[in-house]
Amino acid sequence: MYPLQQSITALEYFSALVHCDEGFPLFEVAACLAHDEHPELNLFEMMNEVDHLIRRLELQIPKTVEPLRKVQILNRFFYRECGFAPNLNHYHDSENSYLSCVIRNRRGHAISLALIWMELAQAIGVRAALVCFNKEILIKVYLPDGQAMLEPNTGFSYSRPELDALMGMGNGIKAEDVKRREMMFAFYSSDLMPRIIVEKLALQLCQTFEMTQDWAKVLLVMNRMVVLLPDKIDYYRERGWVYTRLGDASRAEQDFEIFLAESEEGPEHEAVLKCLQDLRS
Repeated sequence: MYPLQQSITALEYFSALVHCDEGFPLFEVAACLAHDEHPELNLFEMMNEVDHLIRRLELQIPKTVEPLRKVQILNRFFYRECGFAPNLNHYHDSENSYLSCVIRNRRGHAISLALIWMELAQAIGVRAALVCFNKEILIKVYLPDGQAMLEPNTGFSYSRPELDALMGMGNGIKAEDVKRREMMFAFYSSDLMPRIIVEKLALQLCQTFEMTQDWAKVLLVMNRMVVLLPDKIDYYRERGWVYTRLGDASRAEQDFEIFLAESEEGPEHEAVLKCLQDLRS
């Protein structure tokens, strides 16, 4: 991880990182989202801060210790000693989505906190992944005897009945519902692909800027979304709407044309077609 060279733009650097799924550098890609608002960000220096946290953590890990105990030590270090926590007073601050800011301020949201937690976990030999458990972002920890599901804002470990409640399955499940419950659990507890994690982080950042109607910053994020998921044509449509808000009819037309060429007939298709006709009239 190195500072951006002046000969390459932030978006070009991001594009190079997300070019293929094999060896996808999740932490670095997520950290790059800050470059649009903080072009001076030095990823090398940020990783030095992470390495410092790792060294402090490693000093607390005995040479022979079971994985569950490692998780307990990591939770104590991360939430108590370092003070990482959700930024409840300013939950919609864009800095909650920037890993460099979260490392510095010790405040973030579920996804950013989880990414830093998992980076530390990987360093001490704990395998973990992110899951979207019925719309809740959780950390799944792989243990020798099974899995643990942690709430990233606090490190709280969910019991199976509590996970059932998150799925909307109450007590006293009937025999015929057991199979459905297990299928739902398997679906909700499946690992999120790194590319999808970055998508969710970027979408949260987009929502933050949309709340203040800062369309110029929304556009910067949308540019990354199109690069990250070029086959997801909905992002061309969404970027087209942003261009219309910014008064850039030419670029809006280009994105709308891509969307119309690939999308099926339906309400969204018709809305974009009408907007495109209005832009050309």
